[in-house]
Amino acid sequence: MKMKALVIDAIKAPKPDYVFDDFEKRTGWARDGSRVWKDAKYEVKEIDVPKIGPKDVLIKVHACGICGSDVHVYQHDEDGYIKFAWNTMFPNVPGHEYSGQIVELGSEVRNLEVGDYVTGEEMQYCGECDACRTYHFNQCQFLREPGYTEPGAIAEYIKIESKFVWKINDIIDRYGVKDGCEVGALVEPTGISYNGTIIRPNGIKPGQFGAVYGTGPIGLGCLALMRIGGCSKIFAFEVSKERAELAKKFGADYVFNPLELSEQGLTTRDVIMEHTNGWGVDMQIECAGKPHLLYPIMDKSIAVGGRIINIAHSPGNANIPVNMAEHMWKAGSLYGSNGHAGDSIFRNAINVLASGRIDHRNMITGRYSLDNAVEAIEETKRATGGKILVTMND
Repeated sequence: MKMKALVIDAIKAPKPDYVFDDFEKRTGWARDGSRVWKDAKYEVKEIDVPKIGPKDVLIKVHACGICGSDVHVYQHDEDGYIKFAWNTMFPNVPGHEYSGQIVELGSEVRNLEVGDYVTGEEMQYCGECDACRTYHFNQCQFLREPGYTEPGAIAEYIKIESKFVWKINDIIDRYGVKDGCEVGALVEPTGISYNGTIIRPNGIKPGQFGAVYGTGPIGLGCLALMRIGGCSKIFAFEVSKERAELAKKFGADYVFNPLELSEQGLTTRDVIMEHTNGWGVDMQIECAGKPHLLYPIMDKSIAVGGRIINIAHSPGNANIPVNMAEHMWKAGSLYGSNGHAGDSIFRNAINVLASGRIDHRNMITGRYSLDNAVEAIEETKRATGGKILVTMND
């Protein structure tokens, strides 16, 4: 049986100084795709429908979001290498932000049925490495990820191990099947925001001040959680006009364009201090992928006992200029946040979306058919709107 899918292929051309470890040699993966794969090409084509094992389910995909990481695979550096510096294997099918309906169950699957509307986790941890055995699932040493190490969901069907599958009944009940499946495709990015806003920094205390730098889909999710969590003043910093307007819908009290502030001789710190009476912000989240520009100002904007959380994946993360004196004097903390596994994150992300307290349908600013999936990636690359979906609703 055949299905239509977006397929990525690339040339395996490791850079001269790249040394494959035993795991990479055994699996064919590259742990740092940006130093191994070049000249990636995308094509919508017919491939075989995945065959499920005893613990798998087969899902008919209704909607799949385009992630910034999908764009990094699509983008090339000056030598043709992809810009995604993580586990990768090609050829592959991209897409890990999805929802759909179960059409087939493996013989050992429990608690799921054919016909269930579901979504699935991207961070498919092994459960056996030292990171997993100490419950750091997002740091799994052998992490599998749809779209990067195995086929993803920009396709008519996706196979996934049942333990990573979650029902989205409450979302469907609120919005109906069509809209509910689109919102269901936002569970995974909302989980990323939830980990960075709630889990890693040990939560939000009502009344605190918050700031989000970069209001793409992850940043918008962080703003929504800050609003629901009770932050009394929320700042958003964004250069895109469309995203700035979305930031207001998702809970920001103050929205500023850093470029316009610079033209006035101001910084983000200046407006933060003005509107917090010199206190600063208790929680700052970096979602822009511009650490070299933001950290020198974020460090000076931190409130006493404040926290900075880095969610955006960026090559610049390896060389962040942190002013430790500010953190020492202010008892500040710096957190790295990766993924969404464990800690009831997926369950709670589903509940947040189903609550309707903030209508996440407003985050969706583009819809493309599977035949036009490359155009969806191109639009996401422009970084001017919210979440772009590839939809396969009948």
